[in-house]
Amino acid sequence: MVRNISVESLKQTTTVEREVELVERKGIGHPDSVSDGIAEAVSRSLSKYYLKEYGKILHHNT
Repeated sequence: MVRNISVESLKQTTTVEREVELVERKGIGHPDSVSDGIAEAVSRSLSKYYLKEYGKILHHNT
């Protein structure tokens, strides 16, 4: 198997060294926000079910 891996030096100020970090915020209605909200709701409901049926929250991924 051939791997084409390239490593380069960062030629700018690192995030840690900056006074300000600009980040993107995905607002209400953004597809990522919508799917995150659905996954969170499913996880909360499943956790409540696990507590009721098994007395503890079992590991799960949503």
